[in-house]
Amino acid sequence: MLESLARSCVRSRRLVVALWLVSVVALSVLAGAFAGPTSDDFTLPGSESTRAADLLADAGFEARSGYQAQVVLHRPDGVDDPAVRAAADDLAADITDQVPGAEVVSPFDPAGARQVSPDGTIAYLQVDLPQRTVEELAEVSDTMDALRADVDVPGLDVEIGGLVLDEDAAGGPPAEVIGVIAAALILFVAFGSLLAMALPLVVGVLGALCGVAAIELAAHVIDVPSFAGAAAGMIAIGVGIDYSLLLVTRYREALHDGLPVVDAVVLAQRTAGRSVLFAGVTVVIASLGLVFMGLTLITGVAIGIAAAVLVTMLAAVTLLPALL
Repeated sequence: MLESLARSCVRSRRLVVALWLVSVVALSVLAGAFAGPTSDDFTLPGSESTRAADLLADAGFEARSGYQAQVVLHRPDGVDDPAVRAAADDLAADITDQVPGAEVVSPFDPAGARQVSPDGTIAYLQVDLPQRTVEELAEVSDTMDALRADVDVPGLDVEIGGLVLDEDAAGGPPAEVIGVIAAALILFVAFGSLLAMALPLVVGVLGALCGVAAIELAAHVIDVPSFAGAAAGMIAIGVGIDYSLLLVTRYREALHDGLPVVDAVVLAQRTAGRSVLFAGVTVVIASLGLVFMGLTLITGVAIGIAAAVLVTMLAAVTLLPALL
């Protein structure tokens, strides 16, 4: 079966490549126009942390059941200064007014006496937030960052801390881009050929694009977290390169042994292709096994990874033979 598939892909290589390109473009366009909403539900039903958060909310401490942030004040000459106190009071008032549900404890309030460093050069405002979505937290981060930038006291540095509010702090290119560049360099060193380097990357990237687009469309049916596409994309690129390496290496060995191109492709498909199918199906089954954990967040990621790997596996045994 794999041998026949390989021969068909080689004979109709232009058609196979065209079908894959059309599929990638069509899925990408559909995903861009009709992508479903993401859902970042980090709660663990029945866990002790969830029960504790529910108890706090029921008792009227809703802000304590959500997220925390810190607005850090640093002044080498000391923060015990009227101008610094006034800036802290203004920040606390502005955050309370502009961030709904926020509770702010100033280091200059009796309740915040411990929020000043022993040497008196650093202090922080404690900000407690109720439960919010990722999009709402991003808005809170932007609001607090704008308020921080408005502080103008000579010698005073103001920064925002807290795990959630630091999500937007990381800059630079996406991790997927860095991963592809690193893989390209490694493949070029290993093969010493731009063509041999490009083939695994093409399969991995095209498979990842199709898989991610499918995930975005599937978000209409299942709960998909916002990071599912990135996770599935990176894994799809990784397995795509891995599976392609198996086939390309076996193909090059067959050419070195004197086989013609078509026979070399068929031999690679008959040997390494079986390994690709076995490995791909194993990853898909293992990923889908996470669905039975019963966690909404993990379910979306698991299905996304399984879909991306499945598409990439199909690309390795159909698109790659057409490109060889």
